[in-house]
Amino acid sequence: MSIARATARVLRQQLRAHVAWLPLGNNFDLGDFGVFSGGVFVRLGNVVNLGVKFERIRGNDTSFEFRSAGVQETRLSGGIAVGAFANGDDDASLRVSFAEEDSLLIRCKTLQVSEISELLPVAAALRNHPQWRMRYRVIHRLWTAVDGTFLSSRGSDANIEFTGAVKALQALQAGQADSSVGVAARSNIGLDLVGQTGPLALGLFRVRVVDGSPALLDFATTDHPILELDEPGNTDPDDDV
Repeated sequence: MSIARATARVLRQQLRAHVAWLPLGNNFDLGDFGVFSGGVFVRLGNVVNLGVKFERIRGNDTSFEFRSAGVQETRLSGGIAVGAFANGDDDASLRVSFAEEDSLLIRCKTLQVSEISELLPVAAALRNHPQWRMRYRVIHRLWTAVDGTFLSSRGSDANIEFTGAVKALQALQAGQADSSVGVAARSNIGLDLVGQTGPLALGLFRVRVVDGSPALLDFATTDHPILELDEPGNTDPDDDV
């Protein structure tokens, strides 16, 4: 399993959302449309550039953390494991170890949620647009990690060791990483994104014709008769191309 697919499955299970690949290191925005290719969402454009406008709303911020089984964090002082960092320690470090391949540690204290306020007018406008294709999917909800951390392993017995001031290492463990944290050593690590702010997950809808009406496919639950639900499962979404 690729790390992209592993991440996608985690976010479907944890947030009922699609992965924004590359996590944290992308510029996805509300209203972006595209297709699935290779199991990940590929942006083609934004509905605003098709003349479709919408309002944005902000949801409540939350925190988020996921760690695969076998992921361990060890605080070190002078290379020796300690129970807690000591203030003023100038030789502190934090080692993150992964027992298995394609394991993940995702953490952020602040996960911002934004969304399109009204979906039906957007879907109706897209359905009537001459350039619109029914296979396109639209980002209607966006989860953005602030100062987040995303670590992955590309082999078993992987590890990465971070160095820096005690406060910076404590902030890293609390989900508020910053660029002052350095990397002293790494082995079998895939992605190491630390202290980055960017989209982590996407909520998508697709316009379809059901009894002559546009239908939105979404993970959200609703009693609206023209909504056809696309519940996340254990399998990856079929590619649209």
